[in-house]
Amino acid sequence: MNFRPYDWVSHQDSGGERTFVPEGVVLVEGLYTMRQALMSFYDMTIWVVADDEERMARINARPPAETGWLQAWFRGERAYMASEKPQERAMMAVSGPIVQ
Repeated sequence: MNFRPYDWVSHQDSGGERTFVPEGVVLVEGLYTMRQALMSFYDMTIWVVADDEERMARINARPPAETGWLQAWFRGERAYMASEKPQERAMMAVSGPIVQ
């Protein structure tokens, strides 16, 4: 599987494609990982549910410098959720409370 890692510090592609050869159990996390184009790579999918209040609490716990991307993130997230419907595609859904 080939992928391009994203650099969350610089907010850009981290440069260059990487190849991953899975061995054993592999956990893949991230909002955009349940796109239809990727589903054939997975044996199981889990949707982690967190309500808006909990999600905002997590965001507000971050340093202010790490929240400048939020509006763009929310727009992209809404578009992804509407077009890909990952919550409907998941085999299982679990609650994702904040872990202290």
